[in-house]
Amino acid sequence: MVTYRYPVPFSTEDYYISPQVEGLLGYPAASWSRPEFWASLLHPQDRDRSLGASQHSIQTGEPFSDEYRLRSRDGRWVWILDEATLAEDLGARRTFWQGVWVDISNLRRSQDALRESLGAQAQLSEERRRLLARLVEAQEEERRRLAGAIHDDPIQAMAAAAFLVDLLGRQAGEPEHREALHQAAKSLQEAIARLRRMVFELRPPALEREGLAAAIRQYAERATDATRRSICVDDRLKRDLPMELRTTAFRIVQEALSNVGRHSGASSVEVTLEAREMGLFARVVDDGIGFEPTPALFASRPGHLGLQIMRERAEAVGGWCEIASAPAQGTTIEFWLPFARTPP
Repeated sequence: MVTYRYPVPFSTEDYYISPQVEGLLGYPAASWSRPEFWASLLHPQDRDRSLGASQHSIQTGEPFSDEYRLRSRDGRWVWILDEATLAEDLGARRTFWQGVWVDISNLRRSQDALRESLGAQAQLSEERRRLLARLVEAQEEERRRLAGAIHDDPIQAMAAAAFLVDLLGRQAGEPEHREALHQAAKSLQEAIARLRRMVFELRPPALEREGLAAAIRQYAERATDATRRSICVDDRLKRDLPMELRTTAFRIVQEALSNVGRHSGASSVEVTLEAREMGLFARVVDDGIGFEPTPALFASRPGHLGLQIMRERAEAVGGWCEIASAPAQGTTIEFWLPFARTPP
């Protein structure tokens, strides 16, 4: 640490700088008797700022505090923390800078290394987010392709086959033949219904035509056909959403409702949609058995892969997803997706 006392305006008779300055920068204390010496050693990137801060303190009387680089005698740049105040010596009738220099080079190097490390981590996180986004886009494109292929070929063919089987059953002479053909036609109709449900889950038509809330309601109606579970959708959105945002939100809610059906034993579920902080905020709350949401559960527990998928879908578009639960206290899933996606 170096202490100093400089008169304002400067005079060679009244200045003082401690001998430790030579160990810090390599210049003897006598070198600092020239008022321009300090300024000549300032790093070009720091000079204007530090000189301006010094003048500001002289004009206002405010303390001076700055971090800057000085060139040492061997050519190194040494980071200095400079703290000084203006003090008035009534006996000498002069004003003096009284301050200290502290070598913070190691601290700055550590900060730079940490900054580089954080920057590298941020870059990796961004690359991961971009890869997730591309994966989600590829998945949705494949869903659209499969939905179209199933609707245009197998369903149409099976519907025609069911019609012919039913017609043959009506024309069959033997009762057992009519019954067999009737059962075959019924099996075909049930298979067609399952395929149509699959097409709906792959690409709900309402998602494009009517919006997010309508698609969730349709999915909820289909999901509760065989149960007594009540699913309420509270739509508080006052704006239309871009298709990409609708799709991501629908998939997260779909996965959440699917988990409710498979694991929770809930009797009621409430889905809330609203605009919040320049994005879509959604909450899915059930009154089921709940669980303990440990980190290991999201990573590897069989049957709960969907919890991690929900988070990854939200993060892929720059959002977040959080799950809160406890045994016998139900489960709450909340997620937020920005209206404007960060460009990849």
